[in-house]
Amino acid sequence: MIALAFDNPAALGLLGAAAAALLLFMLKRRRRDQPVSSTMLWRRAMKETVARAPFRRPSEWVSLILLLAALIALAFGAAGMRQGELRGDGRTVVVVVDVSASMTTREDGGTRFDIARDRARELIAGLGEGDHAVLIAAGATPRLVGYASGDSGPLLRMLGELQAEPQGCALRPALEMALAEVRRARGGVAPELVVLSDFCHAAAQWEGLDMKGAQLTLARCDGKAENAGIVHAAFAGDEGEGRLLVRVAGIGSRNVSLYNGDRLIDAREVRLATGQEETVVFRAPVPQGAGEVLRLGVRLDPADAQTLDDAAYVAVSRAEPARLLHVGAENSYLSRLAQAIPDLVFDRVDAADLTAQREKAAAPYDLAVITEPVAGVVPARRELYMGCAPDGLDLSIEGELVQPVIIDWERTHSMLRGASLDSLVLLKAVRVKAGPAARAIARLKDGPLLLEQRAPGRQVYVWASRPEDSNLLLRPAFPILVANLLGDAISRVRGHLAQCEAGVGFELPVGAGGATSIDAVLPRGRKWRAEVLPGEQALLRGPLPPGFCRAELRGAEFQQDIEVGIALLDVIETAARPQPPNAGQFGAGSAQVVEAANWNIQRPLWELLSIVALLLLAAELGVWMLTQRRLKPV
Repeated sequence: MIALAFDNPAALGLLGAAAAALLLFMLKRRRRDQPVSSTMLWRRAMKETVARAPFRRPSEWVSLILLLAALIALAFGAAGMRQGELRGDGRTVVVVVDVSASMTTREDGGTRFDIARDRARELIAGLGEGDHAVLIAAGATPRLVGYASGDSGPLLRMLGELQAEPQGCALRPALEMALAEVRRARGGVAPELVVLSDFCHAAAQWEGLDMKGAQLTLARCDGKAENAGIVHAAFAGDEGEGRLLVRVAGIGSRNVSLYNGDRLIDAREVRLATGQEETVVFRAPVPQGAGEVLRLGVRLDPADAQTLDDAAYVAVSRAEPARLLHVGAENSYLSRLAQAIPDLVFDRVDAADLTAQREKAAAPYDLAVITEPVAGVVPARRELYMGCAPDGLDLSIEGELVQPVIIDWERTHSMLRGASLDSLVLLKAVRVKAGPAARAIARLKDGPLLLEQRAPGRQVYVWASRPEDSNLLLRPAFPILVANLLGDAISRVRGHLAQCEAGVGFELPVGAGGATSIDAVLPRGRKWRAEVLPGEQALLRGPLPPGFCRAELRGAEFQQDIEVGIALLDVIETAARPQPPNAGQFGAGSAQVVEAANWNIQRPLWELLSIVALLLLAAELGVWMLTQRRLKPV
């Protein structure tokens, strides 16, 4: 059954003008006496008129009909009359709108999301007095936008504020949320479930869903636009140069370009086939100073209908300075390591205070040099014990050696790379007894000089001589040995990249005390602020807009700046092809698949009525001019 609805029912008050026009036409005119010399000419004119025109020329009745029709059309047009389908009072409509990144793809009628929002607006605007509507946004985390019962105005405003976001779509949880609303529906009319999406999701999203007797409509918002995008980016670098690996998926041919800021560095062409990915590796520059940040960008040229995945952003910087902890009595030669190794953070603690240091450390040190026996595990990624044995391992001290002689060492071992022991003089050394898990890297005539042992969560080295019993700390070999132990913690170059959907986490560095403020500026200028206590992590949750995020960490004892590149990097949102389910799998007559752009839920008639009103008024003007002899008939 056909039903009529009005966006602005108050405008129907214009129909009162039609009654006023009818009243004016029914009033009698006062006749005016006019003396004439003779009626002969009038009788002759009447005779000629009758002879020339077999039919009577329309006069006031035609004007009345035209004017009334024009006023009625004008009133209905101003009221926003729409034509739809009458489905009965008390119906429930649950609308699921896809707000994922793929819905930002441009089509002929705007973006896919624009098409979905227009159809959802028509559905909600057509509610009757006893009808009920539910609006659900299907994003990475589905959310209930709002309800409407009779008065659809508030829900329409919420719909107008809804936007597609740079994130994936968890369609299955959104459908389960919608079916929960369907189960709550009351009344004799079957509830309606409408899904507005481009259906760029795995077909498994629909398996096992029970429609609960609902009338399912799948409104496809996809079109002919083909997409290609960047689905992975990873950076690795050292002192010389960096490598940026990029993977592209989709369909078509594109140029992949690497930029440092706005400066083009390199470009490659990729040819993409459906269901395949292409990999490109770029040589990339690395920052020269500790505070320098390079903003590398990868772009696809030319850009396609979906722009969110046509660029990836990587902030390249040097890692935080390497951290070394000395456990033992103060030693001036050990302290000089901070001068020999650039950007090294050197801390010292007495063995008796190690427990407090464990509780204070928010993250492990890169290396701990232990010169006195300690109980427990030292909070470090690598441990170097000098003249003492570690706790908890199969290593022990059995006696002492006087003026021991070095007989051999592994010159190719990573710890001794570039460090010569030829001029090493040992006054004393301890005799270390090691189990089968330990490996001797350097050997004395009567035992091992340098041992390596790995255990779960620990990488331990034991040097058999105390610092004061040899000239090791005076030789160039020692800072080289320590630098080898620190490994890639020294002057590491890192690329910081986050997905739009995942968010960015901020942690405090080791030794930070008190509350720390974090001030972040997102790519589009939005600001975010948080307070973090020691041992806590601040999480800036996604989805975030693509670009670069800069954060300033300010504490009582330190300052730190962090920059992170943010990109979409979602394989499903980029490479998945539209694949709505088959309507037949939900049962005969229970589901339909429609093209959202051509789906006329409620046909707007006000535009047509406005044109008709103008044409009728123009016709009335013509009749009036003919009557007044201002327009001569041909």
